[in-house]
Amino acid sequence: MSTAILVPSLGRPHRVETVVHNIDRSTPQDHLQIWCAHGQEYRETFLDLGFTELLEAGKVPGEEEHRLFLDDSVNNPDEDYRYVTRNNMLARAAKFLGANAIFFGQDDVLFAPGWLPEAQSVMEYEGKEVVLVNDLHNPGGTAALMLTSYMDKAVFDSPGDVFHGGYRHNFADNEQHFTALMRNAIARAERSVVEHLNPIFHGEKYMKVDDTYRLSAYGWEHDQKLWQQRRQLIEEALG
Repeated sequence: MSTAILVPSLGRPHRVETVVHNIDRSTPQDHLQIWCAHGQEYRETFLDLGFTELLEAGKVPGEEEHRLFLDDSVNNPDEDYRYVTRNNMLARAAKFLGANAIFFGQDDVLFAPGWLPEAQSVMEYEGKEVVLVNDLHNPGGTAALMLTSYMDKAVFDSPGDVFHGGYRHNFADNEQHFTALMRNAIARAERSVVEHLNPIFHGEKYMKVDDTYRLSAYGWEHDQKLWQQRRQLIEEALG
């Protein structure tokens, strides 16, 4: 199973090399890294690390190319560069490239050795299309491994998207996981560890509180209200 690890990154080009090498060391299994970012510092870092740029009208990367990046300053109608919009772009690119599964990565996580085969094992044993990994902090789970064949069902009223496009950042994963629960399509892999390094868990031991975190917190009330509204719609549609 070829897995595409999706990493939308904003304002943190200094994190790229660390995360790229962490993924490579912890994931010897067949995988792609597909990053989404913009800006000259990101571009230079990606090219230094041997990334191939995904161009809308460009060539399809060869099988030997495992590090790819998408410049989301090109043809992106979302000027806020929201997490949900960027993940939808990355997921569609991964499916186009033939990935069987996608994982929703971030630039502030630490992948533990064996995380991917553990998640794949649970997926196969449980027969589920979505598997939550263990971020060591959130009992409900935040990040998931998802079969690309499930993408048309991930958002009940927007086939092909993996997150509902109305969220600014927060609660989008709540909706994704609740929808999968209502479809009886989700499981949890406790021994698949991808630790979240957010300062709310660690202080500033690993990550500084920066503008990207502040942007993530912005709109909490809007997103919470939207999630409450959409949860009711999902229950009515899938209950």
